[in-house]
Amino acid sequence: MLSRLLHAGGIITASGKVIGRVRPLNLTARTFFTTQSKLFQFNKITTMARAFGSYPEHKVLDLPNLSPTMTKGNIVKWYKKEGDSVAAGDIICDVETDKATVGYEMADDGVMAKILVEEGAKDVPLGTPVAVMVTESKDVAAFKDFKPDEGTKPAPKKEKSKKEASKNEDEDDAKDEAKDKDKYKDKDKDEDKDEDKECKEGKESKKEKKGKKSKKNNEEAEEVEEAEEAEEAPKKKTKQEAPKESKKPEGKICVSPSAKKFAAENNVDLSEITGSGPNGRILKEDVVAHMEKKPKGKSKGKSKEASKSESKKGKAPSKIPGMPEFDDIDLTNYKRVTAERLTEAKQTVPHFYVSVECEVDKLLTLRSQLNKIASTKITINDMLIKACALACLKVPVTNSSWMGDFIRKYKDVDMSVAVQTPNGLITPIVPRANQKGFEQIANMTKELIAKAKDGKLKPEEFIGGTFTISNAGMYGISQLIPIVNPPQACILGVSAVEKRLVVDESKRDSKRPWRVASRMTVSLSCDHRVVDGAGGAEWTQEFKKLIENPALMML
Repeated sequence: MLSRLLHAGGIITASGKVIGRVRPLNLTARTFFTTQSKLFQFNKITTMARAFGSYPEHKVLDLPNLSPTMTKGNIVKWYKKEGDSVAAGDIICDVETDKATVGYEMADDGVMAKILVEEGAKDVPLGTPVAVMVTESKDVAAFKDFKPDEGTKPAPKKEKSKKEASKNEDEDDAKDEAKDKDKYKDKDKDEDKDEDKECKEGKESKKEKKGKKSKKNNEEAEEVEEAEEAEEAPKKKTKQEAPKESKKPEGKICVSPSAKKFAAENNVDLSEITGSGPNGRILKEDVVAHMEKKPKGKSKGKSKEASKSESKKGKAPSKIPGMPEFDDIDLTNYKRVTAERLTEAKQTVPHFYVSVECEVDKLLTLRSQLNKIASTKITINDMLIKACALACLKVPVTNSSWMGDFIRKYKDVDMSVAVQTPNGLITPIVPRANQKGFEQIANMTKELIAKAKDGKLKPEEFIGGTFTISNAGMYGISQLIPIVNPPQACILGVSAVEKRLVVDESKRDSKRPWRVASRMTVSLSCDHRVVDGAGGAEWTQEFKKLIENPALMML
């Protein structure tokens, strides 16, 4: 950015004029300028540039965006300390996002010079500087007191010869800036005079209106004037005693251009400020004084969030009269976002459900045969993933996503598999499940489940997916009806396998026309914006056919 503002040793204004002289600097830190800044602010900007220029070559690392919906994160653990060497591909810290805990991987070699956000920090906004990297170990000591927002901090003292060499040049800069500063002050005075005229004209127009009213009713006008004089008398006395305080402007706010610009840059509401200038005019000093009195007024949203978090983290009573003892558990980012998304999905997605019972005796027989020759143990869930993927190819509308103003239909199936972890539910993805065999799916699911429980999933391993399967059969439940995971259109809930008596058609004429069968209930939840009832029913038919005739999945 600095290269756009420096030209021929000068600073370029918005109009293209070159004003003042700034000694060329080797800036490598994060520096921000605006072409609308007034000249009297350039001295501060130059100081900031020189202060940052005093640091060796370095790179400030910001908190990266590790998931599409991430707005803030928690620093779980630092793996590198200040002074440690870092190679490309190293994980310097773990960041808890709204999806999972993800490692912050480095792309370049370097040395950790400064850690700006401590381990355990919560709700760190996206883009916040978290660390500083340098190229050589000898530069680490220079960043002991480094702060990214301390741009006006004076540079550390260097060798005497360098200081004397730059002294004359700094004096020339100061003289040039002082001349141009006077020039802008004169301009501001002219603008102030124009504003004063407007303020006076506004007051005169008010007096004229009062005069018209007095012609209509002289007695009422006299009473109004007496009341105003009675109110203004004590105010004049207080104004003499404290000249900085004056009556708060009504109607149009009289404010100097510099104060107006400064207030806009710092998000300050001018209606809350009492001006100390002529005719109640708000000056820049009034804005600064208001900000000093209310330092937290700039970000009301932050203060509200901070107060909420403080109230949650505060000492909650362990007992309430008439209630049992309890413990309050803080929400993780992932848990909070999951709760928000599930609530939104249930409220905004028009769900409908289709359930079907499947006989799984042939599936269990095939599984036991495959496990005798397979290098990895194949589970029922692995076979269900394959059946879901093939059924989605038969009924493509179920392998689609709602995109707001259009529907996206996928040609392959990326199967999201619901996994319960200590931090909550997460859905790692088996990509292109329709193209994989049982053994490939088994190997991949085992690896993904292990990573999910250890919190080591990469973003690409759990973000996305075109269809979801949630198997709660290990808990012995008879039916599971899950919530659709937008933008996906469908999710399948799987229950436990149960032994049941069913009619045996081949023994209908015998005395005992029944047999014992292993049956399982599955429920398909659909987004009615994408899938209609017929589409959901057709999918369950295809799925049941594959489960009851598993040899079809091997063709």
